[in-house]
Amino acid sequence: MGHRMVSKTTGCEAMFLYADAFGKTHELFLFRPYDKATIWEQVNIVQLSARLRSHVFLWECMGLTPSYINIIQRQWMKDDIATIVNTYPDHEDLQGPAGINIPQVMTYFIRKGGHCITSEQQMTPILEQCAREIGSNFTTVGWLEPGLLTSDMLDRFPYAEHPNNIALVKELGNQLSLDGDFSVKEMADRVVPDLGVLKVYAPASIRSRKLQFVNGCSANERFGALGNWTRLEFDQQDPTKESGVWVSVVVNNRADRIARSRVFAAILAEDIEVDRIFLIGSNLQGMMGYTRESFDGVLDQIDFSSPEMTPLEHWRNWTLKMRLPTSQEELKNYQEAIIDGDEKPEFASFYEKAFSEYEALASTVSTNDAWMSKAKSQLRSWFERKFIIVQDYFSTGDQTINRIINETPPGYTHKVMGMQNIKGTGLDFVYRFQAWDLCYNACHKIKSKKLKMAREGLSALSSFADYGLLCEEEVQDAIRVATEQHVPKDRGIREQLELIESTMVKALDGIKSSLGTDDTQNSSSWIGIVYERCLTLIERLLDGGDAIRRRRIADQVYRDMANLRISPAKAASEIQRMNKRQKGGWLKKDIAARRQKEKR
Repeated sequence: MGHRMVSKTTGCEAMFLYADAFGKTHELFLFRPYDKATIWEQVNIVQLSARLRSHVFLWECMGLTPSYINIIQRQWMKDDIATIVNTYPDHEDLQGPAGINIPQVMTYFIRKGGHCITSEQQMTPILEQCAREIGSNFTTVGWLEPGLLTSDMLDRFPYAEHPNNIALVKELGNQLSLDGDFSVKEMADRVVPDLGVLKVYAPASIRSRKLQFVNGCSANERFGALGNWTRLEFDQQDPTKESGVWVSVVVNNRADRIARSRVFAAILAEDIEVDRIFLIGSNLQGMMGYTRESFDGVLDQIDFSSPEMTPLEHWRNWTLKMRLPTSQEELKNYQEAIIDGDEKPEFASFYEKAFSEYEALASTVSTNDAWMSKAKSQLRSWFERKFIIVQDYFSTGDQTINRIINETPPGYTHKVMGMQNIKGTGLDFVYRFQAWDLCYNACHKIKSKKLKMAREGLSALSSFADYGLLCEEEVQDAIRVATEQHVPKDRGIREQLELIESTMVKALDGIKSSLGTDDTQNSSSWIGIVYERCLTLIERLLDGGDAIRRRRIADQVYRDMANLRISPAKAASEIQRMNKRQKGGWLKKDIAARRQKEKR
C-alpha cells in the first residue's frame, strides 16, 4: 500500500523485514550477543525502525512470562491491533503447567482500548473474556473462513501455509478496509517465508541417491509435529510397496528444552515409523535416554497372546512397523532397489541380517515368557539401529547432509523431515536446503527451451555463490542442457556457464575438504580429541574480547544501513556472519582459513 514497513519476527531465528515504499522486502538478521534474547531488544529495533523512517511497525512478541509481556505490550508498545494465532501447549515451564494457563498468559497480549483478532478455537472464551473486561474490541476467525480458502488459492503460496494463518491476516485486511481476495493475493505474492515454514524442497540427486527434505522444525509440540507428518502423508508410505524409498527424521535437540525433548522422544518411540533417526544438536545422549524410556514403555504394552491375531501375525506386524522384510519376496525387492556398486553389499547385508533375525524368531514363535522376552529384545535392537548420532555440535549443514547420504542405500529416494528445532546445529542444515531451493529454481529456468527464461536462470545463478553438496549434479546437468540448447543461439551464454561452473567448483572444493574433518564418523584419534579440547578451551578464554568486537560490528552495520551507506543485502550478510561466529567454533575456522591462505 506504499508504506515503509519494519516487521520483527522471533521465529526460528531472530530476524526483521524492511521494505521501502512500494519496494522489495528485505530480510535482515538481528544480532543477539551470545544468542540470548532480552526485552531490551524491542527498544533497539523500535529505534532502528525510527531511523529507517518506517510508517508501520509489525512485531511478534518475544515475551514469555506475564510480567515481560505486560511491560512490552501494555506499557511500551500499546499496539493498535494484536493478533493471536493459537494457544497450543508450548513453553509450559514458563506459561504452564496446565493447558489452560497458556491462553491466560496470552491475554496479556491484549491491551486496553485496542483490537484483538484471533483464529484460536478451543480457548477463545478465555481471550474474549479478557478483552471484554479491559474494553478491547475482539474479533474471531472461526472454522468457516479457513474452509473457504480453495486449494488453488493455497497453492499460490511458496510453501504449505496453514489456512488459519491466511484467514487471520485476511481478517486483519478487512479491518483495514481491504478487499479479502486482494489481501490473499498480496500475501501470496509478497510473503517472505520464515526459515521454519513447512516446506517440501525439490529432490536433490547426489551420488546415485535422491534426497528430499521437508522442513517441519517449527512444530515444537506434538499436535503440530504429527499434523505435519500426516498432512504430508509420511504415515502412508508403505516400504513393501515402495521398497526403494526411505523415510527418516532429523531431530535437532536442544539441551535447554528438556520438556520438549521428552515429547519428541515419545513421538519417535510411539507415533512414527521411520528407517533412520538422525540426532543433531546438543544433549544427544540425554535425548537417547528419553527415547529408550519411551520405547521401553511401548514394549511393556505389547501382548503377543492377544486374541485379535496369532502370535506369528503379531510378530510380523511389529517387524513391518520397523520397516524390515518379513518374506523372501520383500527381501528381494529391498535388495533389487539398491543399485550395483561398491556400496551395494554393505546395504544388502543389512537387510539380509534383519530378515534372518526375523525368521529365527518366527520359526520358534510362542507366547511363553522366554520367547516374548527375546522378541522384545530384538525389537529394541532394531529400534536402536535406526539412530545415527551426529556428535559434533558445530557440524556444518553439508557435513550433516553428507552423513545422511552415506547412510542411504544407493539408488534409493530418501524422504527426510526435520523436527523439533532449527537453532544451533540445525540452522546451517536448513540453510543448505534454502540455498538448494534457489539453485534448483535457477537451474530449472536454465533448462527451459525458451531462451528468455534460460537467460533469467543464468542471471540468477551467475550471482549465486552459496553452493553446497546438493547443488553439484543439478548445476552440471543445467550446464549440459544449456550448452546443447542455447549456446548455438547465443555465444555469450558460454561465458556465463563457465563463470557458474568455476564459482561452483571453487565452493565445492572447500566444502569437500572440510568433510574430511567431520568427526561424526567416530574416527577421531586421541591426538585429534586433545587438539579439539584445547581449541575449545582457548576459544572460551578469548571469546569475551571477540564478543565486544562482534557487537561493535553489528551496531556499525545497522547504522550504515540506516544512513544508506550499505545495502540491506550487504547488511544481512554481515549480521549473519556475526551470528554464525558467536555460535562457536570460530577459532578453529580462523585457523583453517589461515592455513588455506598460506597454501595458496
